[in-house]
Amino acid sequence: MLNKQQGGNTISTDRAMLNIQTIHDFISTQSYWGIGRSIEVVQKSIDNSLPFGVYCREEYAKGCLLFSWGETFQNFKSIPNSKAP
Repeated sequence: MLNKQQGGNTISTDRAMLNIQTIHDFISTQSYWGIGRSIEVVQKSIDNSLPFGVYCREEYAKGCLLFSWGETFQNFKSIPNSKAP
């Protein structure tokens, strides 16, 4: 597991730190590649990938899924938090 901190920002591969609801909301309502996707499929995709989360002052700011082979396939998908600064 990777946890790299610099200033007030952290990059982590810790799945427990991810905000699954925020990620699901973006994928299922705003992404062109996942409109309508269920939260269960999103969770399985995260479980079967190497997720990176970027946290600004310990709040989820942005993330990506790398090389997911499970329920769905994503090479590299950026998943923003629309509420992030």
